[in-house]
Amino acid sequence: MLLSVGLQGAVVILAIVPMTSYVVDAFGLYSASALTAVLIARCLMGTFLPLATAPLAAKLGWGWGMTVLAGLCAVLTPVPVLVMRFGGKWRERSEYTRSE
Repeated sequence: MLLSVGLQGAVVILAIVPMTSYVVDAFGLYSASALTAVLIARCLMGTFLPLATAPLAAKLGWGWGMTVLAGLCAVLTPVPVLVMRFGGKWRERSEYTRSE
């Protein structure tokens, strides 16, 4: 149990750090506002996602309900990797950080 909690914490940090770096680089002068928006979205997800698990489990059962949440996580897994891989190209297309 403790190993899975440690692994989950490491994965969360490995996902948040590249996203934070991308937001700071992509929005330049407006990075504080962009980071605030990301923080608010993260806090809202942390608040409302646990509230959605009980109705989901009641509707589909614990097995299928948690499978749906795991599938959602699996679909979102490549996002940090894509940001790390293509973030430089995406930042060049941003009107805030485009090199002229």
